[in-house]
Amino acid sequence: MLAFSGTVEFRERLALEALAMVEQGRADLALPSAHTAMAVLERIGGLLQGESLPPLALALALSATDDVAEERWAIADAIARLKRRATRLHDPGWIAQFRALPDNTRTLALAKRIR
Repeated sequence: MLAFSGTVEFRERLALEALAMVEQGRADLALPSAHTAMAVLERIGGLLQGESLPPLALALALSATDDVAEERWAIADAIARLKRRATRLHDPGWIAQFRALPDNTRTLALAKRIR
């Protein structure tokens, strides 16, 4: 269990690092961390908690690099992941609470950019 926990923590740390780099205007440094966080997410599979952060970090990093095609793909992927996880919640109240989480709210706001 500790190895799994460490992997989740590593993924979260990388995603937070990427977000910090984007905030500092260093998308060039954010991209490697964001891509690695996504690779860890893919390797360990989906979890309801904390799964929104790596796709959000990647989308924001790509947005900051002005790579429009990759940004659009990353945002669409983040939205699709969010929707898949929301379908696991069968109670409308839980879905609303899930969508209201800060990372999910930011992801949904990004979706408006690609419409």
